[in-house]
Amino acid sequence: MVPDIAKAGHSFKGAMAYYLHDKRQEGQEAHPQTAERVAWVEMRNLACLTPETATRIMAATAGRADELKAAAGIKATGRKSTAHVYAYSLAWHPDEAGQLDRAEMLRAADQTLKALGAEGHQAVIVCHQDQRHPHVHVILNRVDPGTGKMLTTSNDRLKLSDWANAYERERGQIVTPKREEKRQQRERTKQEFDRAARPDRAAPDPTRKPRVDLAGDPQRKRPPSEAAILKELSDAQKARHKQEWADLGARNKAARDQVYSDFAAKMKAARADAWAAGKAQFAQLRQMTRAEWKQHGRETFAAARQIERARLGFIGTLITSWGHAATRDAAQARMKDVQAGRRDAVAAETKARIDRDIAALKEQRATGLASQRTRYTADRAALIERQDGEKAKMREAWRQVYERRGKDLRYTARQQVARAMEQKPMKREFDKARELAPAKQPAPHPHNRQSLSVPAPTPAPAGMPTPAQRKVQDVPEVSRAVPASRPAPSTAQKDFGQSAEKPMTRADYWNQRAKEKAADRKPERDRSGDRDFDRER
Repeated sequence: MVPDIAKAGHSFKGAMAYYLHDKRQEGQEAHPQTAERVAWVEMRNLACLTPETATRIMAATAGRADELKAAAGIKATGRKSTAHVYAYSLAWHPDEAGQLDRAEMLRAADQTLKALGAEGHQAVIVCHQDQRHPHVHVILNRVDPGTGKMLTTSNDRLKLSDWANAYERERGQIVTPKREEKRQQRERTKQEFDRAARPDRAAPDPTRKPRVDLAGDPQRKRPPSEAAILKELSDAQKARHKQEWADLGARNKAARDQVYSDFAAKMKAARADAWAAGKAQFAQLRQMTRAEWKQHGRETFAAARQIERARLGFIGTLITSWGHAATRDAAQARMKDVQAGRRDAVAAETKARIDRDIAALKEQRATGLASQRTRYTADRAALIERQDGEKAKMREAWRQVYERRGKDLRYTARQQVARAMEQKPMKREFDKARELAPAKQPAPHPHNRQSLSVPAPTPAPAGMPTPAQRKVQDVPEVSRAVPASRPAPSTAQKDFGQSAEKPMTRADYWNQRAKEKAADRKPERDRSGDRDFDRER
């Protein structure tokens, strides 16, 4: 396997024109349109069928790199590059020409894309058959269609070389020994550099006996312990029990779905049968209706001929025709009502039959679901009983293992907690929780200490008696006086016409109110000097 990397370019159209067609001969200016050397073409991460469409899609993706970065939330920083086209070839040995197939070539090409970190990029794989050695060309778009970032191609030759070396070792055939020697030389150089960079690590002592790796020697590997075997069996049992419950639920669901599907088909067939019977009855009704209308037409025609033959004169013929027309319209209305009633009766009978059949089928379906539920309950109980027995056997096996190890399962972590709680009952904890905590003293309000000047009391002169201290007296509050313009309400007004001496009539009450209003009325202004007032008079 020999990978060869071509120079990066910027034109997908030019690259595809070269790889998808034959080579240009000397003197030709344009690429030929023939493609005899192309065996097959494959696309990766391209939703198209033709290489021409793939070329346009890859060019459009490379042109929208900034938009893709903005959509992915990536800043469009850094140096811009137009070398979007990346192409390389994979060539096998000529002896493998008849042994390789298309699937193996595509597998190798996909592995190289993964080695380069371009498994999500758009690529076109072209197989050529113009050489003795089988080879494919990979044309790759360096712009990621999801993020718009450019593929980094640093150390790409080393990556492809390492992959080719691993590919040959995987197939068990080293056809490029020089590359293998270069790889080994790089490893030796790296080890020497590591030893030079870490001198604190001493070289291995050649006289020391090598450590025996029991894990690498299957013949000298230690057998698993009893607990390890039991742990593996216990895990397998748990997984099997979980799968059994999943299978039981799936079987129950499948059985219920089968019941529903069977009765859905039966209901559909019942509706079809009922509608078929109803259609037959409607067909008979249509025939009966047509026969009745024909008979009605013949009777109408016969009546008209009789009126014509009677020769009753103009007035008599007119009156008789009007009467016959009224009778005919009434007969037609009665016929229409009868026919509509027949159709409604057939439709009602068809619907009743459908409802009756569907109700019967629903009852049968409910019975089937109930029987399925009974079977599921029985299977569930049997599964629980069987799994409980298996779990009990597994617990017994674990108990025997711990007994042989000198341990007792009675003192597991949970039981130790229960035993400790028995020794120290929870009532004490509840009693402590119920005790009231001591009341906390409120924190002093922050304040600033300031010095205030307080005047000293003035001493009394010598020989003067000390004046008595003033006493604070409670002074009753003076009631608010009633204004003169608003006299206090009279007893008659308070009692609404009742007095202690004699009862006040309604007329006396209203006279009293008029006097009070007249007393409160303002005096009329003197208009003797008002010229406008005198002019108006």
